[in-house]
Amino acid sequence: MTDTPMKWAVIGLGGSGKGHAARLGSIPELALTGAYDPVPTARDEFQASFGVEPTQDLGELLSQADIVGVTVATSSLQHAEVAL
Repeated sequence: MTDTPMKWAVIGLGGSGKGHAARLGSIPELALTGAYDPVPTARDEFQASFGVEPTQDLGELLSQADIVGVTVATSSLQHAEVAL
């Protein structure tokens, strides 16, 4: 096993996304390195809280080969669309 944390991202940066991001920060094997939300104020607040610069383009986030997993924290009605 490697000592290098796996790079992780959060999609959806509202209350649920912030909660997931905070919990991810307590897992030594993971490093929060990516984030996405279509709402500019959500991106700004997330960056201020977690020091991760979110993207405004979901495709850009998902094309980052070094990110090994994502947490989908959008509203429940959007989960399937984002996952697909």
